[in-house]
Amino acid sequence: MNQISCNVIGDLLPLYVDDVVSADTRRLVEEHLASCPTCQARLEQMRQPVVLPNFQNVQEQDAQALKGIKRKLKRSRLLVAVCAALLTAALFLVIWAVRQPRSVDQVLETITATPFAVGEEITRQAVGDDLTLVLYRNQDDERTLQSALIRRSGPFYRLVRCSGSLELEPMGKPKSGELRARMLISWYDRDEPEKCVVLAVARDQTVEGISYCGTPLETVEFNGCRVFFGIASGDYELYQLYDKDGTELAHYAE
Repeated sequence: MNQISCNVIGDLLPLYVDDVVSADTRRLVEEHLASCPTCQARLEQMRQPVVLPNFQNVQEQDAQALKGIKRKLKRSRLLVAVCAALLTAALFLVIWAVRQPRSVDQVLETITATPFAVGEEITRQAVGDDLTLVLYRNQDDERTLQSALIRRSGPFYRLVRCSGSLELEPMGKPKSGELRARMLISWYDRDEPEKCVVLAVARDQTVEGISYCGTPLETVEFNGCRVFFGIASGDYELYQLYDKDGTELAHYAE
């Protein structure tokens, strides 16, 4: 019996521990155990109580793990949302920048609404470093004169304002008491309300010059009409008419 190998005894030990072997097998196992320290140690290990995991601790650990995963998902979603918002804002900024006018001509192309629709351009005048005054006919009425004041801000241009309408008319000799020029004054600067755009059309052929509040206006001849225009400053209306020699023909104040 003592010749039985440890492998055979090892196969019998689980049945021996559970007490489901015959008396002969029990005696055989016990005789082997009496002289085999290795199998004794194996038997002792089998008789150790099985420690089951604490399910509450397992549940708490699982809950903490799930919370960690949820936090990571939440951070990931927040990061995706922030990135999407930044990309959207950047896209709108690019679209806005692309659509901004980059020249006076591009601003003029946007003025299409009556009564300021841009027709034939008569002339334009630079006012300082950032303003341009454009004189043009109305697209829907060739006898109507209008103007646009355009400001440059960095690489972009924008419309400051359009003036009202002033009728073009050929020069002649007005009757006594009639005005020698038609005037149109449009204030444009909210910070300095006395600043204005001045347009005038001479009705008297002897009128060669006009000044508004002491500021001489530019002159342009156009299709038999003498047009005066410019930027001036004044908190009241005071304009003077001159002949070709600079002699004052008339002055008006309101």
